[in-house]
Formats: sequence, structure tokens, C-alpha cells
Amino acid sequence: MRELYRRSGETVFLLVLRGDEAVCVERLDGRYASTHTLRIGGTLPLHLGAGPRLLLSLLPDEQVEAYLAGPLQRRTSPNQVTPEQLRDEVHRIRRDEYATSRDDVEQGVTAVSVPIRDHSGRVAAALSLSGLTAHLPDSEQEHQLAMLRDAAGGVQSSGAAADLRMKKPR
Repeated sequence: MRELYRRSGETVFLLVLRGDEAVCVERLDGRYASTHTLRIGGTLPLHLGAGPRLLLSLLPDEQVEAYLAGPLQRRTSPNQVTPEQLRDEVHRIRRDEYATSRDDVEQGVTAVSVPIRDHSGRVAAALSLSGLTAHLPDSEQEHQLAMLRDAAGGVQSSGAAADLRMKKPR
């Protein structure tokens, strides 16, 4: 995470799944961290933000459908996301193995997230890079994804991913 932060200058989040929420278990503040409200120990619903949506995509179809059947909390986006849009997004995330978000948690903020896998290949957490949309343009997304995947691969190869499910928020 430190290397990802050093290379990008943006805020880096590590999120794990807890019920119907994504819990922030680590955060390294980027140059405009005051724009981010998610703190260590804080949570987001699974339909808001790149990391939470990545974690939502890991659930079995029955759990995704049960989640989508419930009320979806609204944040800053002027357009409420529909269950149909989320269902399509879950399928895209499963296919492409990354998630993105723009303006749904906070206006003017974009995030990109990739999975962190344990030694067995099972996803243990979501690693996200988040910053002002002007600093994370779509034209740079492939570079951002490469940095994220390098960082996520480093966690997996170090064996640290196996401990992520057990880590409690501070």
C-alpha cells in the first residue's frame, strides 16, 4: 500500500467484507485526503464506491439479489442507482476483475479497486485508489489498474492476504 501511495500520491484504501458493508481496515492519505469521508473502521454499503462494489461482486448470486432487493442507501449522486444497473455492474466487475466509481460516494471523487487474493486464490479484500476526478482521469485508468494490480499481487505473494479476513478495524 505504501508503494502504491508513493507512486500515485492518491488515497489508498483497504476494505474487507462484513455482512452488507465494506469496512475500511487501512487507509493511507493522499494529497487531497480531506475530500474522503471514509475513515479506518468506517463502513460503506456495498453499492457505493469501487471497493464496496468489488466486494459485492464476490457474493453468490442469491446474496447479490437479496442485497439488491433491499433499500439502497443514497449518498451524493443526483441519480439513484437502480438494482438493474448494479446487477450489470456486478457482472462487469466479475468479468474484468476491477471496479470503478465516480461521484457516488462524494462529488468530484473517483476510485478504482482490484481484489487482493489469499494463497488459495480466494478474494480476501479490496484495494482501492481514490482521488479527485481531475487527478484520476479515464485516460489514465490502465496505468492506475497496473499500479493497483502490482500492489495487490505483492500482498498475495507476501502471504499477508490470509490475515486480512481476521483483521479487526481500529
